[in-house]
Amino acid sequence: MNADNILEMLQEKVTLFNQRIDNEEKFAGMIGDKQRSVCIEVTDGASLTARLADGRLADFSTEAGAETDIRVTADTETLGGMLAGTVSPVKAYATRRLKVKCSVRDLLLLKRIF
Repeated sequence: MNADNILEMLQEKVTLFNQRIDNEEKFAGMIGDKQRSVCIEVTDGASLTARLADGRLADFSTEAGAETDIRVTADTETLGGMLAGTVSPVKAYATRRLKVKCSVRDLLLLKRIF
Protein backbone atom coordinates (compact mmCIF):
# COMPACT_ATOMS: atom_id res chain seq x y z
CA MET A 1 0.00 0.00 0.00
CA ASN A 2 1.33 3.45 -0.88
CA ALA A 3 0.15 7.06 -0.86
CA ASP A 4 -1.24 6.80 -4.41
CA ASN A 5 -3.42 3.86 -3.33
CA ILE A 6 -4.69 5.85 -0.34
CA LEU A 7 -5.57 8.83 -2.54
CA GLU A 8 -7.36 6.57 -5.03
CA MET A 9 -9.34 4.86 -2.25
CA LEU A 10 -10.29 8.24 -0.76
CA GLN A 11 -11.48 9.48 -4.16
CA GLU A 12 -13.74 6.41 -4.41
CA LYS A 13 -15.21 7.31 -0.99
CA VAL A 14 -15.79 10.89 -2.17
CA THR A 15 -17.63 9.61 -5.26
CA LEU A 16 -19.83 7.31 -3.16
CA PHE A 17 -20.55 10.08 -0.65
CA ASN A 18 -21.61 12.52 -3.39
CA GLN A 19 -23.73 9.83 -5.07
CA ARG A 20 -25.57 9.31 -1.78
CA ILE A 21 -26.23 13.04 -1.59
CA ASP A 22 -27.63 12.94 -5.13
CA ASN A 23 -29.74 9.82 -4.64
CA GLU A 24 -30.86 9.83 -1.02
CA GLU A 25 -33.01 12.77 -0.01
CA LYS A 26 -32.78 11.97 3.71
CA PHE A 27 -28.97 11.74 3.56
CA ALA A 28 -28.75 15.00 1.60
CA GLY A 29 -30.93 16.63 4.26
CA MET A 30 -28.57 15.46 7.04
CA ILE A 31 -25.59 16.95 5.21
CA GLY A 32 -27.47 20.12 4.33
CA ASP A 33 -25.25 23.16 4.00
CA LYS A 34 -22.49 22.00 6.33
CA GLN A 35 -19.11 23.58 5.66
CA ARG A 36 -16.23 21.44 6.93
CA SER A 37 -12.61 20.84 6.02
CA VAL A 38 -11.00 17.42 6.38
CA CYS A 39 -7.30 16.56 6.57
CA ILE A 40 -6.06 12.99 6.36
CA GLU A 41 -2.53 13.18 7.71
CA VAL A 42 -0.55 10.17 6.48
CA THR A 43 2.39 9.84 8.86
CA ASP A 44 4.54 8.07 6.27
CA GLY A 45 3.27 10.05 3.27
CA ALA A 46 1.57 13.26 2.22
CA SER A 47 -1.31 14.96 3.98
CA LEU A 48 -4.54 14.98 2.00
CA THR A 49 -7.23 17.61 2.34
CA ALA A 50 -10.81 18.00 1.13
CA ARG A 51 -13.65 20.41 1.76
CA LEU A 52 -17.34 19.77 2.26
CA ALA A 53 -19.28 22.76 0.97
CA ASP A 54 -22.59 23.41 -0.75
CA GLY A 55 -23.70 19.81 -0.29
CA ARG A 56 -20.67 18.31 -2.07
CA LEU A 57 -17.43 16.79 -0.89
CA ALA A 58 -14.51 17.87 -3.08
CA ASP A 59 -11.82 15.43 -4.16
CA PHE A 60 -8.89 15.03 -1.81
CA SER A 61 -5.68 16.77 -2.83
CA THR A 62 -2.16 17.12 -1.50
CA GLU A 63 -2.50 20.88 -1.26
CA ALA A 64 -1.69 21.98 2.25
CA GLY A 65 -4.62 23.55 4.00
CA ALA A 66 -4.74 25.86 6.96
CA GLU A 67 -6.63 24.81 10.06
CA THR A 68 -9.04 21.97 9.44
CA ASP A 69 -12.23 21.04 11.25
CA ILE A 70 -11.50 17.31 11.08
CA ARG A 71 -8.00 15.84 11.30
CA VAL A 72 -7.31 12.10 10.96
CA THR A 73 -3.76 10.84 11.49
CA ALA A 74 -2.50 7.33 10.72
CA ASP A 75 0.10 5.49 8.69
CA THR A 76 -0.46 4.17 5.16
CA GLU A 77 -1.05 0.59 6.28
CA THR A 78 -3.69 1.57 8.86
CA LEU A 79 -5.51 3.98 6.54
CA GLY A 80 -5.46 1.51 3.66
CA GLY A 81 -6.83 -1.23 5.89
CA MET A 82 -9.60 0.98 7.23
CA LEU A 83 -10.60 2.13 3.74
CA ALA A 84 -10.57 -1.48 2.49
CA GLY A 85 -12.58 -2.64 5.50
CA THR A 86 -9.91 -4.99 6.84
CA VAL A 87 -8.87 -2.84 9.82
CA SER A 88 -11.39 -1.74 12.43
CA PRO A 89 -11.25 2.02 13.09
CA VAL A 90 -12.13 1.35 16.74
CA LYS A 91 -9.25 -1.10 17.13
CA ALA A 92 -6.86 1.24 15.31
CA TYR A 93 -7.90 4.07 17.62
CA ALA A 94 -7.61 1.89 20.75
CA THR A 95 -4.10 0.79 19.75
CA ARG A 96 -3.14 4.42 18.95
CA ARG A 97 -2.50 3.66 15.28
CA LEU A 98 -5.28 6.14 14.48
CA LYS A 99 -5.73 9.62 15.91
CA VAL A 100 -8.79 11.78 15.29
CA LYS A 101 -9.12 15.42 16.25
CA CYS A 102 -12.59 16.89 15.84
CA SER A 103 -15.85 17.55 17.62
CA VAL A 104 -18.29 14.71 18.34
CA ARG A 105 -20.63 16.14 15.70
CA ASP A 106 -17.81 16.12 13.15
CA LEU A 107 -16.91 12.57 14.16
CA LEU A 108 -20.43 11.48 13.22
CA LEU A 109 -20.05 13.29 9.88
CA LEU A 110 -16.71 11.58 9.31
CA LYS A 111 -18.40 8.22 9.86
CA ARG A 112 -20.91 9.09 7.13
CA ILE A 113 -18.14 9.97 4.69
CA PHE A 114 -16.28 6.74 5.25
